[in-house]
Amino acid sequence: MWNELQSVLQEEIKLHRKLKETLGSLREAIVLRDSVKLEEILEFQSELGKEIQNLENKRVALCRKLIQQEGVIRLSELVEYAPKSMRKVFVRLRNEMISLLEQIQREVRVMRYVVRTVLGYVEEMISIFTAGELMAYDSTGSKVRSKGYIYSASA
Repeated sequence: MWNELQSVLQEEIKLHRKLKETLGSLREAIVLRDSVKLEEILEFQSELGKEIQNLENKRVALCRKLIQQEGVIRLSELVEYAPKSMRKVFVRLRNEMISLLEQIQREVRVMRYVVRTVLGYVEEMISIFTAGELMAYDSTGSKVRSKGYIYSASA
């Protein structure tokens, strides 16, 4: 079962690497406002997320069987229970997972900044072009007050 657990962790790491690789493309799609590419990437990330969650559930179940303990068993705790011959392997896997998650977290912070910056710019432009009021035009070219949308259905 320890070998199976090792395989699950290696697969989880592989999927996290794939997730990390998509983040640059995601940021680029956001900046370029490429909604098609953005949707494709988000769908792929969602599928990765489901696979990662399934593996994590499997990891937790295996840990419970191996250690006979309820609750979530963290990787640092797992090392203590592993056979001596496998402890170095689990330490390496734990360190690799932590490193990957930290890299993903840094990239997400950058994207959060990019999104906030882009939204701030858009809000500023809307305010400039609408003079603070959202106005629309009907089919005759007459101004009509919008119901909070930038474009009205009749425009």
